[in-house]
Amino acid sequence: MVHQGKEEKLREMAMAALRKKFYERSGADLDALASFLSTQGFWKQFSLNALRKLSALMHFKHFSVDSTVITQGERGEAFFVCLSGKLDVHQ
Repeated sequence: MVHQGKEEKLREMAMAALRKKFYERSGADLDALASFLSTQGFWKQFSLNALRKLSALMHFKHFSVDSTVITQGERGEAFFVCLSGKLDVHQ
């Protein structure tokens, strides 16, 4: 039997929480998201409390290969986090 690592389990729990509508997330979902984010680069600088509050507002959106996330000149109304894959920036 293959045992999942703690980090992978935390990532799966966070992804499951993200797939829920933000208003349907439980306290446990917010804790999982905050805990996962606290292990990731940029997000390490924030307190768990701040990450938990942010987790309550996050929306999950999947982009297909070669799709445009945002176009230069558009009004910025979102902060995007790439969970997997890569993004190219063009001017």
